[in-house]
Amino acid sequence: MSEGVSKNSRYEIIAILRDELRIQSKLYFYCNDIKHQSTLKKIEGNFFYIKPSTSHPGLPKESIFYFIIHSPLGKIEFTTNNRITDKSNSNNLLCFIIPESLSILQRRTSPRINVRYESQFYCSGRYRSGTIYKYHLNDISEGGCSFISLEPLHSFIRNGNELENSVLNLGEYGQILFNLKIKHISEENNRKQCDATSFRVSCMFYYESEEKKEKIEKIIVKLIIDRKIINRRSLV
Repeated sequence: MSEGVSKNSRYEIIAILRDELRIQSKLYFYCNDIKHQSTLKKIEGNFFYIKPSTSHPGLPKESIFYFIIHSPLGKIEFTTNNRITDKSNSNNLLCFIIPESLSILQRRTSPRINVRYESQFYCSGRYRSGTIYKYHLNDISEGGCSFISLEPLHSFIRNGNELENSVLNLGEYGQILFNLKIKHISEENNRKQCDATSFRVSCMFYYESEEKKEKIEKIIVKLIIDRKIINRRSLV
C-alpha cells in the first residue's frame, strides 16, 4: 500500500524535475493506454523535453499525457499536455508543459524519524495536577514518539503513566492532540556538554480514531519525502 504527497509549488516542481534530469531517473508516459519509455533531456522555461521513444510515432498533438518517474524519492506521478515544437528543435525532442502539480508516492513503512534538532518540534500539555510541561521531541513514528529533558523529570513522568491531551507541535506540519502512554525512560550522558545528563522518554500513541491515525501517517510520509529532497540537494 502506498501513501502520497502532493507538490503544487511551481518552484518546487521544477527543482524536483531538475534533480530527476540530473540523475537520469527512469521515465514512462502513457497516451491512449499505450506505455512509452523515455528520459528527461532538458528543462527550459515553462517546458521540459524528453527523448523520443522508438514506439512514439503518431503521438496526438496537444493531448493530455500521464507520466511516471521512478525516483529515489518514490514514484512521481503527474499529467500534462504536450506542445508542438518549432523547426529549430534540431534534436527532435518531445516538448511538454511543466505540470501544475505532481504526487510522490511511497510504500507505507513505519520508520522512526529523528527530529531532535528541529527546534519547532516539541510536546507540551498540562498534567492532571495542573503542572505544565514542554519537552523537545527526539523522534517520531506511526506508533509513538520520544522526547528529551535536559533537567530532572517531573514526578508524573514515569513508566506506565498516561499524558492526556498532549499537543505534538510539528512546526510547518501542524499540531496533533494525543493521549500518550509512557513506555520507557532512559538516561543519556552528553560528553560534549561535560557529561551533562539528559532523559529520553519513549511514549506510545493512543489512537481515538482512524482519522487521527491517517493524519500522523501522512505527516510521516511528508517528513520522509521532504528530508530525502533536502539530503539529495545537499549532495549536489
